[in-house]
Amino acid sequence: MVVVAQAWHKAEGARALRPHSTLALLRSGDRMFGEGRPSRSRSLPTGMYAVYRVTPDMWEWPWVSHILGQVSVSRFEGLDFRTRPAPHPRRQRLARALESVLPARLRPTNRSLRSVTNFHDFSIFVYNTWALDSGIVAELSRLVSRFDRVGLISIDESMQDSPEIYGRVTFAVRIGFGSEKYSGVKNLIVAPLGTPKHFIQPKHRTPITERDYYWAFLGEIKNPSRRNMVAQLERVRGNHFLHSISEWDSHDSLRGEAYSNALSSSVFVPSPSANVHHECYRTYETLECNAIPIVDTEYYREEFDAPFPVVQESWEDAPEMVNRFIDDPEALADLGHRCQTWWRSVKSDVPQKLASLATSAPSK
Repeated sequence: MVVVAQAWHKAEGARALRPHSTLALLRSGDRMFGEGRPSRSRSLPTGMYAVYRVTPDMWEWPWVSHILGQVSVSRFEGLDFRTRPAPHPRRQRLARALESVLPARLRPTNRSLRSVTNFHDFSIFVYNTWALDSGIVAELSRLVSRFDRVGLISIDESMQDSPEIYGRVTFAVRIGFGSEKYSGVKNLIVAPLGTPKHFIQPKHRTPITERDYYWAFLGEIKNPSRRNMVAQLERVRGNHFLHSISEWDSHDSLRGEAYSNALSSSVFVPSPSANVHHECYRTYETLECNAIPIVDTEYYREEFDAPFPVVQESWEDAPEMVNRFIDDPEALADLGHRCQTWWRSVKSDVPQKLASLATSAPSK
């Protein structure tokens, strides 16, 4: 019988990733929360959720935890459903197609998933699709569809989740990466991406009109669009802070307080669209430092009603816009206030919306 995907994990103390069968790895579970494999005999308090994180080392976990802050949770448990990239994608697609014609309980992926945990009402599964085979996510959603009060929280930059996956569960949350394809899905919240786990809050947040730099950018400047962005912004009057790195998350990156202090010393931070999707961490790191993100897309406004200043993709109009605010401290202070009010509202409203769905969404 064909196993759709192989899972992988990094053994403690090992330097290389080594493959395991999906079934073997799922049985081993993950000790991230200190609980290991869920007990099949453990009962849940009425109305309280068990939260299963099925892809370890999630950069978005602090933000996910914040969003879950108003949901009644009885326990968190770590599992490892990660899958290694398919060496033969065509064979993988064929295997998935063959598996789909089997009855549910005979599907290898279904059996593997059921081997690791006792699926039940009042459960929430959190995952990042970069580390998962799409067949596992689809099978997971089918498997839990017969239960009530089951939610999915997905970080899905590549937008591989289908709308049907969310339609099978009681409620779902996409952490960032909104798309028109999900606009008609009921009981789906699309939340902003938020800040990653490595982000450190700055020690000080100077008032927006009293900062050392009018703009700052810390990141890769290798591609032509980034180089053009920097060239345009260098036409802005006054001081700026520029730190170019060799590649994403490289050894020459500024980290920790050095990074956040640079942002909190700046008025504006350009946040160009990321490689795969418009949304990126830099936008929200900027907001956490009480700076103002400048974006080159209407995405944030259309998806989240965000008040960020939007410039052309060429960034040709950015210098005039920034210089205009430099000359008008009152307008600058108002823009900074509106951005911070929006961000505080997001951090308050999204947990409330999720808690409301978790408690009031109708049983299927």
